[in-house]
Amino acid sequence: GKMPLNNAAITSRYFRTDGLLGNGEVSFVPGSGTAGLIVVNTVIAGSGGLNSESIESVRVKAPLFFQAQGRAVTARDLVSIITQGNLGIIANAWGGEDNDPPQYGRVYFTAYHDPASGSGPISDSAKEELVQFCKEKSVVSITPVFVEPTITNVLLSGDVFYDAYLTTSSATDLLNKLQTYITENQLMNFNSSFSYSKFAVGILDLDSGFVGDDIQVRISKIFEASTDEPLTSISASVQNELADSGGVSGTVVKAEDVLVLDEDEEQVMVYIVDNGSGVLNAYRTDNNSLFKRDCGSVYYPTGRIQIDGLKIIRNFEILLRPKTNNVIAKANNLLNVVNDGITLIT
Repeated sequence: GKMPLNNAAITSRYFRTDGLLGNGEVSFVPGSGTAGLIVVNTVIAGSGGLNSESIESVRVKAPLFFQAQGRAVTARDLVSIITQGNLGIIANAWGGEDNDPPQYGRVYFTAYHDPASGSGPISDSAKEELVQFCKEKSVVSITPVFVEPTITNVLLSGDVFYDAYLTTSSATDLLNKLQTYITENQLMNFNSSFSYSKFAVGILDLDSGFVGDDIQVRISKIFEASTDEPLTSISASVQNELADSGGVSGTVVKAEDVLVLDEDEEQVMVYIVDNGSGVLNAYRTDNNSLFKRDCGSVYYPTGRIQIDGLKIIRNFEILLRPKTNNVIAKANNLLNVVNDGITLIT
């Protein structure tokens, strides 16, 4: 707090960490001059280490931190103080009125390890600490509720066209460039949506040989189940409007190789499709006969899926066709872009 004299030389000394290099460390070796010290190996590996924050990141976050002033009045304030007080964490928050169905008087938030420091869910103890932290910072009449983040896969399939006369790259080189482009442009951040138009322009910028594409986008949700913990009821939403079925069965929603138990507790492989009018039916994989009618529903305007009446005993995947090739990330959704079969065409 003391104002220095004009032209005074100011020297500061500080420790600088190795950022990401400390993550995963559990054992330590004493250095020189540490004779007699006891070295302790940690039970939990080091985590949360980050490299220096970029100037652009500071430019974006600093005004939000200042605006919040350490208190969470709005959902945006809550995100600011969570990320400010927990380095290496990305977060999102939204009011209960935006929930489906609405839950007034509550604010919902979610958090996930920053992909820059090794993405993954946060620990149970960290969740409890965050809930308590948000209670202390939020308005008294609002109850903060933690929601588990969910990963939604954006599957890309179809054709990418190239002109061999416009490039010196081989077909293998072009395919590798395309795969690297997909890998390096992973979203995995809250409110980071997939823009097909931007993605398509990016393909053309990869190499002069690329001339266009015919890529289709599907949304994938994976659910976990086992014989010890079977799934009998599923309710999930991809929070994106789905395509118009045109009344045709199986054009919007499909889940293949779903292992279930029948009334006699015998294992049966089925596939689940929509009937074109919002009703889900299950059919036997071996002979396509109806296994269970009306085993769930899909609400096309919001992408909400409900499955009931089946005893599912193995992990399975549901594929949904969005209305457009753009996929929006909302609330606790994280988008993961996946190459699901892109073919080069000359």
